[in-house]
Amino acid sequence: MLRTLTTLAFQNALALPHRRWRPRREAAREGYSILLPVPADLPLFYRLAMATLSRQTLRGANEILVLPDANIDAFRSLVAAGTPFELPLPVRCISSHPWRDALRRAVGRPHYNHFTQIVRGIDHATSQYLVLHDADLFLTEPDFLDRQHEIAAAGRLSLLGVDGAKDDWYRRNGFAHVAATWELVFRSDWARRFQPSELRSGTRSLGGRLGGHDTMLFAQCRTAPDEIEWQTVEHGFVHFNYVICTYRDFLKVRRRFEDERFIIPLLRLLIDGFDPDGPYPEIPAWSDILRCLDGGSDRILFPKPGADRGKYAELRDRLNALCRSGFVPPDRAAVMEDRLRAFDRIYAPGRFERVAAPAIEAAA
Repeated sequence: MLRTLTTLAFQNALALPHRRWRPRREAAREGYSILLPVPADLPLFYRLAMATLSRQTLRGANEILVLPDANIDAFRSLVAAGTPFELPLPVRCISSHPWRDALRRAVGRPHYNHFTQIVRGIDHATSQYLVLHDADLFLTEPDFLDRQHEIAAAGRLSLLGVDGAKDDWYRRNGFAHVAATWELVFRSDWARRFQPSELRSGTRSLGGRLGGHDTMLFAQCRTAPDEIEWQTVEHGFVHFNYVICTYRDFLKVRRRFEDERFIIPLLRLLIDGFDPDGPYPEIPAWSDILRCLDGGSDRILFPKPGADRGKYAELRDRLNALCRSGFVPPDRAAVMEDRLRAFDRIYAPGRFERVAAPAIEAAA
């Protein structure tokens, strides 16, 4: 009981800086704005997101709002310099106010970072609909975002998701209509019905039922079910879950980090494949990762053979899908395949064959 009260008191303190929205200067435009929360110390994901969005039709899009999780001058300069990809809409980098950035550092929680990025995006977006794009998600169908927006607008929906909330608490307590946050399409005026703090993740009571809510899910529980639709979509994208939050956890641990989802090897593969000259000193080199795999280093602890609960095969399937999508050039796909052989032999012996990546233009 004392622990719950302490948690609620801490959450109330975090709500104080987020009690009201920034006033609109003009009416929201038809169409949609793309909100892009990105880790400022991993510019790789900004580059990959821009490459992904450059392959979308974006007929109904008005703008891309880049929302870094920290105020880093080098990242702002990167965005200001533009991208090598042709995009038919403006790209704006919306940094945090210095005192809010100081609060973010003091809190030190990835979910709080994500919440502040979303609020900042809603505050500055100019469109009726907003699309919350995950930086670790690769879109493989060119009209994916336009199609989702058109469905939401035609149905006059407040929210349209590509999956339901994974926590079974919502189904058991009468909130099966709640949509997962990732790649979510939602109306700006829906979000503004609530105080910004009500979109934050945390423990809250609904009708006497206490539950832990991810970002934006508490507000969805207080929304009429007929305003929300979600349908599990299993094509049109490749999504690597838990990447940013795992990276944040990794930075906090200097040794014996338990990488149950093989996220650190994934990060190194993506860095070497798409931004090899970038500033990533915290991510071990591939040779060091192999030393951890062989037991020669305890910086990273991988699951024991047969005890990974299928997580490696899940990651490998997603990497294969990404290579087949044409996003990864054939030479880079071959390097990824060769590097992963050591993991294949331990966690999926005999299962994966070399994937031939289509020879089409991909992210530079």
